[in-house]
Amino acid sequence: MGQEKGLMPFLGRRLIEFVVETLDPISEEIIVSVAPGKTGIYERVLGPGLRLIEDRASGLGPMEGLITSLRAAKSDYVIVSPCDAPLLNRSVCGLMISTAVDRDGAIPRVRGYLEPLHAVYARKPGLDAFERTLASGERKLIEALKDLDLGEVDEDSLRDVDPQLDSFWNLNAPEDIASAEKRMLAIARRK
Repeated sequence: MGQEKGLMPFLGRRLIEFVVETLDPISEEIIVSVAPGKTGIYERVLGPGLRLIEDRASGLGPMEGLITSLRAAKSDYVIVSPCDAPLLNRSVCGLMISTAVDRDGAIPRVRGYLEPLHAVYARKPGLDAFERTLASGERKLIEALKDLDLGEVDEDSLRDVDPQLDSFWNLNAPEDIASAEKRMLAIARRK
């Protein structure tokens, strides 16, 4: 996108604001993981009430953000979502949460692929698996998942609560933002 993705304008606000708004009613705490040096800019957008946690190091990808967030979390289970998924659906989150009970977490499978950044992790086992994987030199999240007992949420179950799988639409280009804005406005008109 050429700039901080979570702060991209979307329907007059910022992408990250939509994700926070979706998770707030179902979460005991919200932690926003940001790159080193980005706390101030996110705080100006989100206000002082949220916990902003900076990654310890740059260039380690999303695993570093997961580790930092899981370390900071107080809850036994943590739901994670990327900042560029403004159409995240609370019912999808609820489905993942209920699937995670008595396991190391839950992960959705969408269009044949696991979605490790749209998941629920038990804090301690998740932290251990991600730290161990990163320490081995591996940065692919999928490798860390091999050490976890995760309940899988299948696509049919996801479509029952999110028919178009909008929750998993990550906006990676300006064209995606324009399309997602049209989609969100169409959804709002139907309500």
